[in-house]
Amino acid sequence: METTDTINPIEAITAEVEKALRAPDKLGLLSVRSANAWIEESQNTPMPKKYCHGLIVEGENTVLFARSNAGKSIFATQLAEEIAREEKVLFIDCELSSKQFEMRYTDGETNEKHVFPAHFLRAEIDPASLEGVDMSEAVLQSIEIAAQRGIRKVFIDNLTFICRDAEKAVTAAELMIRLVRLKKMYDLTMVVIAHTPKRDSGLPLTQNDLAGSSKLMNFFDSGIVIGLSSRDKNLRYVKQVKYRAGEKEYDYDNVILYEIMKEHGYTHFAYRGHGVEADHIKAPSFSEDLDEIQQILDLQANGKSVREIASLLDITSSKVQRRLKKAGKLGITAESFKTSAVSPVSPVPHPIQPTQPDTPKLF
Repeated sequence: METTDTINPIEAITAEVEKALRAPDKLGLLSVRSANAWIEESQNTPMPKKYCHGLIVEGENTVLFARSNAGKSIFATQLAEEIAREEKVLFIDCELSSKQFEMRYTDGETNEKHVFPAHFLRAEIDPASLEGVDMSEAVLQSIEIAAQRGIRKVFIDNLTFICRDAEKAVTAAELMIRLVRLKKMYDLTMVVIAHTPKRDSGLPLTQNDLAGSSKLMNFFDSGIVIGLSSRDKNLRYVKQVKYRAGEKEYDYDNVILYEIMKEHGYTHFAYRGHGVEADHIKAPSFSEDLDEIQQILDLQANGKSVREIASLLDITSSKVQRRLKKAGKLGITAESFKTSAVSPVSPVPHPIQPTQPDTPKLF
């Protein structure tokens, strides 16, 4: 009597034949099959996971770029930390020394230290191994070794360090082709940190602002850029400039707003909602500055704290403090903005130019 575990030879042979028929034809480097066959084959592949509110997609190469001192390493570390709460992440840090890293995540007064997830693995380049070594080759080999040990999420900070001639199309292309090969071979998710060149800060950020060869962006599946807000020196906005896994959620009309802060030893981007990019690239006018100072002084006169004022005006606490400090230095008070009462002018026999009351000199 046939049991449920008995293998039906006809079915087994049929399955093998169907598998062989589905296998792609090989044309040199190319694997070729019909478009329908590709779709059917992919139906059994699970949907890629999305991390960090959709900014990072599993199995993709993503570039995170910004100008110097925008906080891209801080934000990249934060993204890596969130992923590390679920699985191992290798963060290759070519920017900070171990002491600089420790200082960034330690409170200088209380010595309180930020605790990262156990799966967050930080790596530095060993200086003793640099002599006579091709940097790109060495880093790529190290990533492959990590992948062979089961690490599937890799951050590289930064592109310039591992590819000195990123501005040259051929050199950049060679590096990116190898990164793409590693991604496909080991099903890696990689985030590479890069820079923007000098640019007009009054224009929206685009994928063309990535420093280096103009073709460099073509090798990335996704692109994320960090912009400095004109509203506050501690405010940043994050925008997607390239996205292959559907529609861009964080475009120019829905950028993510953050404030760079350090709390309990943790230097990070604190979420401050969403906004429109245009509101953060235009320079505030003179009258807007005065209006904001007046609002702050009026609220302070009504007993509001710095934190309450920041919340009511939708600005950061540090900006409130800077405005108050500037007002104090210039001798501006809430009374400065109040219009003095002017007594009626007596009739005069001859028409003359009336004298205007003095306006308080604010700056």
